[in-house]
Amino acid sequence: MSGEGSARKLANFGDLLTVDEMAAVLDSSKRTVYRLCDKDELPYVKVGRRLYFPKHEVADKLRLVEVV
Repeated sequence: MSGEGSARKLANFGDLLTVDEMAAVLDSSKRTVYRLCDKDELPYVKVGRRLYFPKHEVADKLRLVEVV
């Protein structure tokens, strides 16, 4: 995943990303996103049974510089 392309994708979303949106940013499946969460490789917040991904924490984790 290229940093610049991912930063552009992240800029299209709000401050909290859903699992579907996170999969789109990573160009992967929802299953992969859940696996990354299980391994603590993605920062997330759990609200009830749903997972949300804080955009700026994801950008920091993926070492993305240019996030709007």
